[in-house]
Amino acid sequence: KIAEEAAKQSGRGEIPVIRGILSFDEAVNSFADKDISLFCYENGGQRLSEADISSANTCGVMIGAEGGFDRDEEEKACAAGATPIWLGKRILRCETAPLCALSAVLFAAGALD
Repeated sequence: KIAEEAAKQSGRGEIPVIRGILSFDEAVNSFADKDISLFCYENGGQRLSEADISSANTCGVMIGAEGGFDRDEEEKACAAGATPIWLGKRILRCETAPLCALSAVLFAAGALD
């Protein structure tokens, strides 16, 4: 209901799908139906500005819990087709990282022009 009301308020054409909590493997498997999937990895990856997201209609973004991801998780995500991206040298809290990443993705996709 909140997603529907927020979509209406912001003039969004589609109502975002809100899912329950997924296991890591379930989240990685959900990359298969996305045009591009981004894996926010604090230990490296390409800059978001280098990821070609402008032509994607769907984009998955995976952001870790407090403490981040380990190397095995990064390897699983990449094996599933995710692009590891780096959000800069600051380590963001789990409360602020999603907002930062989604804002950056919207900007890079040209959705904030």
